[in-house]
Amino acid sequence: MEIRDRQVIEEILNIEAPPEFTGNIRPIVVIFYGRTTAGPFEYHSYINPYGTLSAALKVYVEQLD
Repeated sequence: MEIRDRQVIEEILNIEAPPEFTGNIRPIVVIFYGRTTAGPFEYHSYINPYGTLSAALKVYVEQLD
């Protein structure tokens, strides 16, 4: 899925969730692809789908279920 909402993207970039969640929680892996003058890059972030998320981000997470 593609996310273009700047506030949601900033929220994802600021989430400090490690990929090793406890229990039966499966993290959502978010990958950003981009390009700068230095070339292409990718950034990985992890989201706990049951953690504290904004309403806007929850809309995207619920689309994955």
